[in-house]
Amino acid sequence: MRDVALAILEDQIERSKSNLEQWRQPIEPLLFETLRAIDHVFCEELFVPSETWKQTKKAQVGLSSWGVNKALSLMVPPQLEGGPFRLFPSTGQTQRQASELLLRCGILQRAEMLYGWLQEGLLTARIDKPSTAMPSGIQTILVLKSDHPSMFGEVVSQRNKRWVSDFTIEQDTTWELDLQDRHAALEAELEKSVGCFGGWGMSYTTTREIDDHFLECGQIYLRRMWSQDLLGREDIIGGEPFNHYLGVLAAIAGRAEKHLCFSSILARRRPELDLRNLLTTFAHREEFITGLAVHLDAETDQIRKLLEPLTLSSGNLHDHTSSADIAWTPIVRSSQDYYILPMYGLDTNPFLFLLADLRARYPQDWFRLANNREKRWLNDLKLIFPGDRWSLNDRNLKLREGKKTVTDLDFIAYDKEHNELALFQLKWQHPVGMDNRARRSAGKNLLDQGNDWVERVLGWLGKYDIFELAKRAGMTVKPDVDVKLFVIGRYNAYFTGFSERDTRAVWSDWNHFMRVRVENPRASISELAKILSNEAEEFSRSYPGDSYMLPLDSLAVILNPTSEPH
Repeated sequence: MRDVALAILEDQIERSKSNLEQWRQPIEPLLFETLRAIDHVFCEELFVPSETWKQTKKAQVGLSSWGVNKALSLMVPPQLEGGPFRLFPSTGQTQRQASELLLRCGILQRAEMLYGWLQEGLLTARIDKPSTAMPSGIQTILVLKSDHPSMFGEVVSQRNKRWVSDFTIEQDTTWELDLQDRHAALEAELEKSVGCFGGWGMSYTTTREIDDHFLECGQIYLRRMWSQDLLGREDIIGGEPFNHYLGVLAAIAGRAEKHLCFSSILARRRPELDLRNLLTTFAHREEFITGLAVHLDAETDQIRKLLEPLTLSSGNLHDHTSSADIAWTPIVRSSQDYYILPMYGLDTNPFLFLLADLRARYPQDWFRLANNREKRWLNDLKLIFPGDRWSLNDRNLKLREGKKTVTDLDFIAYDKEHNELALFQLKWQHPVGMDNRARRSAGKNLLDQGNDWVERVLGWLGKYDIFELAKRAGMTVKPDVDVKLFVIGRYNAYFTGFSERDTRAVWSDWNHFMRVRVENPRASISELAKILSNEAEEFSRSYPGDSYMLPLDSLAVILNPTSEPH
C-alpha cells in the first residue's frame, strides 16, 4: 500500500510543480505583490484580535505560511533591471492571485514533506475512493497517519526555545518599561507624523529622536530570537566582526518596528485601508544605504557590504529557497536601483537568514569560526554550575587506552554535596526547521555520534574505573560516586524519525538543560537527569500532533484525521 500511495502522491506533486511553473513571472511588480501577501500572512495577526484570528484565519494561514520559498523562487527576477519602481495599490484581484499562489506553494511544500515522511516509513497510508463524485472534483483520498514514536519530537525543543525568549523578556523588563515610558512621551509626535498617501497607502516623517527610539525597540526585540549564538560577536567573517552585521540588522529591525507602529496608528485612524498597502514598502537602494550609513555613523561602502548577507536577490536565491526552511529575509533586491522591504522576516527571525547567508557566502571563515563555539559553550556551562559545591573540568579530556584515544569528554561536573558526577558530550548544530533533508542529516548525526559516545565512555569506565577518570580530570571523588552521562544538542535532541537513543544517557537540547538548571538550582545531577527525561517524555506525549488536509487537484491528502466514518 505504501508504494502505491507514494506513486500517487509523487504524481500529484509533479503535476503541482508543473502547474506552478505557469505562475513564474519574475518581475518587480509581481514580486512586490507576492511579498505583500507574505507580509499579510505573517503580520495580520498583529492587527487583529487574537480570538478573531484563531477562529477565522489560523488554518489557511498555516498552509500559506509554508509557501514562502517556492513563491519567492518563482518571482525574484534572475536579472536586475533598471528603471523607476512601479508603485500601485493592492486590490482585490491582485490579492486573490497572490494569495492563491502562496497557498498553492504552501500545499506543495507540505505535500513534499509528507512524501518524505511516508518514504521513511514514519506514516501509514490508506487509499479511499469516494463512492459518488464530489463537488470539489476530488476522486481519491489518501489518509496518512503518524506511525513512529518520534513523530513531532521537535516540539520538545520548541517549548524550550519559547522559554529562553520569555526568560530574555523577563531579564529586559526594566529596559522595556523604560522604552514604553519614552514611547508614551513620543505618542503625540508619532500621531502627527503619519498620514494617508494617495487615498490608499501610508506616508510618514521621522526625526533623529524617533529613529533612535525605534533602534532600541529593534535591539530589544531581536534579543528574544534564537540561533544568534552560532557566531561570537567578535568573530571575524567576511572581513567584518559579526557584531557589525548585528548593528546593521538592529537598525533595519528598528526601522521595521517604526513602520509597524505607524501602520498601527493609521490602521486605527483609517480602518477601511487595506493592510497590504501599509505593511510592505520599498526604498531606493543608494538612498537607503546612505541613510543607514548616516544613522550608524559608518561608511556607505561598509554598509553596502554588510547589507548583502541580509538581502535576498538573484545571486543568493537558490541558497535560501532550495530547502523547506523559510527564508526570513529582511530585504529583497528587486531591481538595480530598488529594495523591497518586507516585514515578515524581521518579525520572525532574521538571524536564521543572516547566518545561512554568511555560511554560504564565506564558507572558509565559517568553518574556521566553528572551532570557537565550544569554548563559548563551556563558559556558559561554567556559569550555571557556580560555587564551591561544584568541581568542574572544562578542558576536553581524552579517554585513552595506551596511545589510542577511545573517545573524549567535553565537560565534567562533580557535585561534592551529593557525590554525583556528570559527563557531557556537547553537539553543536546548525539550525534545522522544516527541511526533510536537513532534519535527517542532523538527526542521524546526533543519534549515531551520541550513541557511539555513550558506548565508548561506558566501555572505558568498565575497563578502568571512575577513580582513574577522576584522576585524569584532576578531581577527587568519594567512593560510590553516581555517574550520569548527558548528550546535549545545542538546538535539538529529539528529531522526527530518530528515537533509538541510548537510554543509558540523558538526551537534552541546551535550552532545556539550561531551563531545568535555572529553575532547580539546588537539584542534584540525578534529579536534573530525571526532570529532563520526564519533561521531554511529557512534552512529546501531550502534543496532539499535526492534523490537516491538502487538496492536490483530484487528490485529497489527509494527515491524522480527527474523525473518520465507520
